[in-house]
Amino acid sequence: MKLCLGTAQLGNAYGYANSEPALEYSVCRDIVHTAYLNGIRFFDTAPAYGPAVKYLGQALKEIEATEAKIITKIDPNYRPDDEEDPVLCTQEPYAILSHGYVPKKPRDHQPHLIKFGASLDLPIQAWTAIECDWIDVLQVPYNMQQTDMLRPIQAAQEKGIEVMVRSIMMQGKLFDFGCTVKECMDFVHTTLPDCMQVIGAETADQVNELCEIARQWDE
Repeated sequence: MKLCLGTAQLGNAYGYANSEPALEYSVCRDIVHTAYLNGIRFFDTAPAYGPAVKYLGQALKEIEATEAKIITKIDPNYRPDDEEDPVLCTQEPYAILSHGYVPKKPRDHQPHLIKFGASLDLPIQAWTAIECDWIDVLQVPYNMQQTDMLRPIQAAQEKGIEVMVRSIMMQGKLFDFGCTVKECMDFVHTTLPDCMQVIGAETADQVNELCEIARQWDE
């Protein structure tokens, strides 16, 4: 399934359309369990997301989710040439991404062990990252209103870089324009069928809804 569960909502009041307080662990646990049981194997998190890393790790451990692949992000104030590396995650991640900037080449880069990449916001940043031979994964926004990432995404894919698309609903802003969840996800899948979509959810029912949309792409 070409979905990755984003965890910014786990433990944080996150998103343009979200006016609710931070989620309790029991709700976060149900979201993670539902995602994994639906076939989602990729989970995006970061220390900047507060308790999300802890909640995610605990929830996955409860169901012995041995196939889970964790993508985590480096704090924007961190630079790869610092003397001490921060503790990014409680388990070995699938990929480590710089957050908001194009990183320098990491020490001992071995993509067959842990992938390295960048989570970026602007096309000019994406073009710069594509030129770096140590970028294995690129995560960028793309949706009905933000299509200027299309060419960089396609160029990254041609180079063999794994691309993950986030902000597919602009954190809920697209709902103000009358767009539905399905329309947002289908738009991304139609234009970029090989990209993994990073989704967010505030309830287990929402996870089920998103996974059902994704399953229809394979029918």
